[in-house]
Amino acid sequence: MTKPTHEPRGRPRYTPQARPINAVPPAQYDAMHAPVYKATPAPATRTGALDFKRIESRGFRC
Repeated sequence: MTKPTHEPRGRPRYTPQARPINAVPPAQYDAMHAPVYKATPAPATRTGALDFKRIESRGFRC
């Protein structure tokens, strides 16, 4: 049998770690009973701040 000409490349093979018999399983996140995310409301704008949206654009229509 011939000897390989180079060392093996790449990541070493995965070997799972032995777990103790009475090990506690990892905690699982219960998404069905989790609290519902509520975003904070945006601060109020001053009066007339969005008036520019009522002016029609004068460019080319896409």
